[in-house]
Amino acid sequence: MRAEYDLSKAERGKFYRPLDKGYTVHVTKKDGTVEVNHYILVITHKSPFARSCTADAGGSPTAA
Repeated sequence: MRAEYDLSKAERGKFYRPLDKGYTVHVTKKDGTVEVNHYILVITHKSPFARSCTADAGGSPTAA
């Protein structure tokens, strides 16, 4: 990896936010009005490619 990509001071999970709370998106249109939408993740089926994972004591995912 190149020197300009120094990740030595990186913080894991800095921008993490639980998906069950959802996200609010504000869209500003050309005429100046703002449309506000709230999105919540809904899982309807389990993907055959998904792996079940749990976190060990160190916070690293481990296959279950």
